[in-house]
Amino acid sequence: APAGMVMVIHKKYFTKEGLLIIFAIYNILNSEYSQIMYIFELIAEQRIREAMERGEFDNLPGMGKPLPKDELDNVPPELRMAYKILKNAGIVPEEVELRKEIYSLQQLIDACYDDEEMKVLVHKLNAKQLKYNILMEQKGIHVTDYEYRKKIMEKLSK
Repeated sequence: APAGMVMVIHKKYFTKEGLLIIFAIYNILNSEYSQIMYIFELIAEQRIREAMERGEFDNLPGMGKPLPKDELDNVPPELRMAYKILKNAGIVPEEVELRKEIYSLQQLIDACYDDEEMKVLVHKLNAKQLKYNILMEQKGIHVTDYEYRKKIMEKLSK
């Protein structure tokens, strides 16, 4: 947010619609803010160039090593701020929550010895995987879970 601006978001706005409105407002403010920030970027770049010429960046720790991966590398740049806001608010995207639930169910199935309980867990796992695949398809991401696909093909071929 622009310097000096504090955004306090009440819990009642933590709905999809509320967050979309907040992000729209943020984008409007950000576009005006970016025009002002351009001047500061130019000044900062000039000062960095001058420091480089003076050798102030020589022999820094980690020099020549790759930067650590950012957790948002796979998120499009225009969505990164939204993801950070959601993360800071304790809201997890539905696909991440589903992947966690799928992993937990797989762990429970691996540790399960009761046949009836295992059937219930497998049914829940299949439902979660189907929901995850549908969600990802809606987002234009094709998920290929080979184990899940293999199970479906086995059931269809019977």
